[in-house]
Amino acid sequence: MTLRQLIVPNHLLGRCTSLFRMIAWLTIPLGTTIAGVLSVFFEASFYFLIAGCVLGVVCLIFICSKLYSLDEEDIEANTLQTASTNN
Repeated sequence: MTLRQLIVPNHLLGRCTSLFRMIAWLTIPLGTTIAGVLSVFFEASFYFLIAGCVLGVVCLIFICSKLYSLDEEDIEANTLQTASTNN
C-alpha cells in the first residue's frame, strides 16, 4: 500500500487519486511550454540545469518534512485515529 492509500479515507480515495492524476497530466504541457520558452533564449542545457535544481529543492523539502520520517506505526496510528473519528 502507498502512503496515500493509508492516509486518505476509503470513501475519498478515488477523488484524491483523480486529483493527483489530473495535476500530473496538467504539468506535462506546462513543463514542455517552459522548456520551449527557455530553449529560445538559452541553450537546452540551461533548462536541464534549472530542472535539476528544482528537483533537488523538492527532494530537500521532502527530506525535511515529517513524511520522510514516518514509520508504519505512526501511519497505522493515524489511520486508526481517522477511522475512529469518521465512525
